[in-house]
Amino acid sequence: MIYTDEAILQARKQMERNEKERHSEKVIKAELEQSIYDEEVAIFHIPVRFEDKALLDGKVTMRLPGDFTPRTKEEIERVYFMGNSPQYVYSNSYLDFALALNWTSHEVPEDLLFDAAKNVRYMMERVGPKMRFLGEEKLDREEGKMVLFKLLANAIDGVSYMNMFCTCVEGRMLMGTLSFDQKLSKRLAPLTDEIVKSLRVTKED
Repeated sequence: MIYTDEAILQARKQMERNEKERHSEKVIKAELEQSIYDEEVAIFHIPVRFEDKALLDGKVTMRLPGDFTPRTKEEIERVYFMGNSPQYVYSNSYLDFALALNWTSHEVPEDLLFDAAKNVRYMMERVGPKMRFLGEEKLDREEGKMVLFKLLANAIDGVSYMNMFCTCVEGRMLMGTLSFDQKLSKRLAPLTDEIVKSLRVTKED
């Protein structure tokens, strides 16, 4: 089969129309009515099934896309080549966001988490790439206290939206981030906020 320049141009235009439709206001408005607890969720027209996944050897659970898998150390270092790479990253090949986790060595009793999170924000505002905090939320839940930060950070290829959280696991601070291109925030910010709040710390009997 011979592909003419005109046929290639028409195919390219059709792909551009399809991509524009996936990110249209109409599509996003409909998708925002869905929840990660539904049987299936559309993310920019991509059907995704969520499930509760055990992380950190079962110490916590989080509701994530069913095909999110842990990245290898080499894969993580290729993406976070500027340094400060997380210990764990979970993602798949077709969604525009990933989960990064750092289970730090900082000993933080759960009743002091809110105070410790103030120090985290202080350090982030003064160290590393320029960041702009959009919001902060404290959750005092039976499943474990959490502090949520929403912020923008400069990246090599643009501006990243970061849905970040801090919690305590076995007396140490766990920090995590769901990040993506700021241009996708209208759809992905509410979605990743729901994912972050699904985190549960496994309590010992």
